[in-house]
Amino acid sequence: MKTIGDIDIDVKSSFERSVFGWTRASIYEAEKQILKPHPVGCHPQQIAVDPMTKLAALPYESAEAAGYAKVDFLTLNIYDRVVDREELLKFISEEPDWSMLQDEEVQPKLFQLHGHGEILKQLKPSCLADVADILALVRPGKMKLIGLYSKSKDLAHDVLWEVSSTGYQFKKSHAYSYAMVIQVQLHLIKQGRM
Repeated sequence: MKTIGDIDIDVKSSFERSVFGWTRASIYEAEKQILKPHPVGCHPQQIAVDPMTKLAALPYESAEAAGYAKVDFLTLNIYDRVVDREELLKFISEEPDWSMLQDEEVQPKLFQLHGHGEILKQLKPSCLADVADILALVRPGKMKLIGLYSKSKDLAHDVLWEVSSTGYQFKKSHAYSYAMVIQVQLHLIKQGRM
């Protein structure tokens, strides 16, 4: 059967995953010979349930190999600071002050980019696409492209989204999603809410 993989959804820290009625994914702990709950994953399809633990009877790796999808609900406490859906949509639709990415007091607060202040200073991102590119550049096997990127974004783009020599690939869709989180953060920081 074809492997489906998992789907990641970012949620508020107060999100209750049981609201969907999906089966909690499991991890098999070989030493103790027990199933334990996957920290964030649930299966949206009907899957056999262990009667003792009420978890998926198949550990998530086996379930994935058997064709079951897993949805990972990743808590992202940045959403706890957003008032409501309308405010989130406003933050996403309005350009933030991208120059804030050069601020050494802002950089440590940034999702996925804290600790990469020197790269932010070197590349000076000024739009969502630039931030998405930088998020890909700081991944394993891609940092070697920073020099090329600073000279020619077009040439760097030819290899930026390819699978690295280690087999790792950071998906463009993830980079843009993460960049949007940073966009929301910049609005919150500007308002003094972070």
